[in-house]
Amino acid sequence: LRECFGIAFSNGYSSTEGSSSALITGGRVQRNVVIDYRLIDVPELGYYATDKPFPRGELLVKSRLAIKGYFKRPEATAAIFDVAGWLHTGDIMEERGPDQLAWVDRRNNVIKLSQAEYVAIGPLEATYLGNCPLIRQIYIYGSSYRSFLLAVVVPNLEIARARLGHD
Repeated sequence: LRECFGIAFSNGYSSTEGSSSALITGGRVQRNVVIDYRLIDVPELGYYATDKPFPRGELLVKSRLAIKGYFKRPEATAAIFDVAGWLHTGDIMEERGPDQLAWVDRRNNVIKLSQAEYVAIGPLEATYLGNCPLIRQIYIYGSSYRSFLLAVVVPNLEIARARLGHD
């Protein structure tokens, strides 16, 4: 955007419940807003705070600008805040360094297909990426108008060439 149109562009992350301003800007945690953060394991999706080289997990935050709760909806408030006051964002982050976070996935990234089957996209993408070195990137798409999924796959050409014996 900057090169093509001369538009200043910044990548930010926030949530309605967590803050009225960015919690993360340019991959850096905004300490003027974020009091503390941590990542928790999401074993059903294969994300662990012990992952190497970068820890991954659901982002929990304590923010100076977080909501106190939902108006007259204690069950909804309890669903996003734990007893220690951590806001469960539902977003999977990767910690690339101290106060450096990158968005990876949504905890509830689920698609409903036409035959009413629910499919969790995150674990599928993680399975393909983790088990097939020929896949460099993958995007899986589904719709309630179709009974199947589609995938856009970017191959790892270096590995493919090596396996075929080409330079």
